[in-house]
Amino acid sequence: RPPRSTLFPYTTLFRSGGVPPTAAVLMDVDGMEKSGAGFGVGPVDALFNVIADMVGREPELEQYAINAITGGTDALGEVTVRIKENGHSAVGRGTHPDIFVASAKAYVDALNHLAKREEEGTRLHCQHD
Repeated sequence: RPPRSTLFPYTTLFRSGGVPPTAAVLMDVDGMEKSGAGFGVGPVDALFNVIADMVGREPELEQYAINAITGGTDALGEVTVRIKENGHSAVGRGTHPDIFVASAKAYVDALNHLAKREEEGTRLHCQHD
């Protein structure tokens, strides 16, 4: 069965000099605490690359959208992502004042929805055999 994941409130992004954007993530994957770090073209790409690597997936990002739910400089941001892998698509949402944490939450949410869809599809397929 595909792994289920929970993001811990620990996501670090940094960029320095000529170093590409880097992300470090701590999360629960099927009951095991895992940490990972990696690079990307931008900070969100780095974040998504690390999370995908930690759960052993390679989904295609089809859509990424950010909305401010509240006003002001400390606005609560909502991120929505749509991913696709192995013929299955899933949407995930995440909210947090830090847009990168909201992005990570949305991506993990989408991965969990994708895992559930695949699990249901396998179960339905097995029932018809």
